[in-house]
Amino acid sequence: MLAEVPGRKQAARLVEYAQDEDEFGGQYPWPSVSRSDADYNGTVGDYWRGGVWLPLAYMSTKALETYGYHDVAHENARRLLAQMSETYKTFEPHSIWECYSPSAARPGQRVDGENLTLVAQDFCGWSALGPISLFIENVLGFYNIDATARLVEWRKTGWGEQGIRNLRFGDVHTDIVADGDTVRVVSDKEYVLKVNGKKYKVKAGTQAFTLK
Repeated sequence: MLAEVPGRKQAARLVEYAQDEDEFGGQYPWPSVSRSDADYNGTVGDYWRGGVWLPLAYMSTKALETYGYHDVAHENARRLLAQMSETYKTFEPHSIWECYSPSAARPGQRVDGENLTLVAQDFCGWSALGPISLFIENVLGFYNIDATARLVEWRKTGWGEQGIRNLRFGDVHTDIVADGDTVRVVSDKEYVLKVNGKKYKVKAGTQAFTLK
């Protein structure tokens, strides 16, 4: 799906797997192999036998977006970030981990003979894709931030106060905060903001837009 190889019917079938708790969905989405696979280790993940890896989760999320399945991308991203947050709060040492368990809010573990070993901690390489990229792009909904085109595309859902402050892309520094159907923007440069498909031209300074 990321390479846009499947047709629409094939993609829809793959999305069913992304939502199925017995495959790649559920409370702890994106195990590295399907839960129905004979080699799946649902207890600890055992690295690539079920462990949740952020690079795979991120690519799978972008694949869903490519075919317009933003709701599924949002929900799986939210659940994965909830798992990372709960792990950080409840598991000691408090850290960002190399990969995560496919069945609990805890780090993944490797099976070495009869021994279990925790995966690497303080792993803010690819694992930072979760709390940074997935949070901004899929939970908050700023799914396309293009410095070259000077464009921000926001899939805004809900009506409470929401948005992002201190966003930097290219030479632009901006705040974008909505409350109900009003979006207030502060920026030091011009750019185009698209909210749910509608375009708004942002100028340097402070301005407000009423969503159409």
